[in-house]
Amino acid sequence: MAEGAGGEEPAWQWAAFSPSELAFPLQLRSWQDGDRTRTFGGGKKLKKMFGELRIPKEERGRLPLLVDAEEVVIWIAGRHQAPADRVWREGGPTPGALGSEEPWHVGVRCVGGD
Repeated sequence: MAEGAGGEEPAWQWAAFSPSELAFPLQLRSWQDGDRTRTFGGGKKLKKMFGELRIPKEERGRLPLLVDAEEVVIWIAGRHQAPADRVWREGGPTPGALGSEEPWHVGVRCVGGD
């Protein structure tokens, strides 16, 4: 991840998830060939999404990914958060999509060099 403007440390990247919508255990890892995520339009391979998001090839392997027990990438840090499984299956966002429970907040920050 690139440094912030003026050379300061990069900011934290955050996402919020409803625990009841997650398939445990979760894993934080780098990209692997064949990885998929969900979008409101359906499923999509990360290779295609990386191209659409204009993420340089040399950066793709360094982006932290949060992956659920079904091997679905549910978060590309700072770039994409998959819709909750229930929301995805019903075809779109709904009010209160995170549910009535307290959401979990996940954050990552690059702290080292390459």
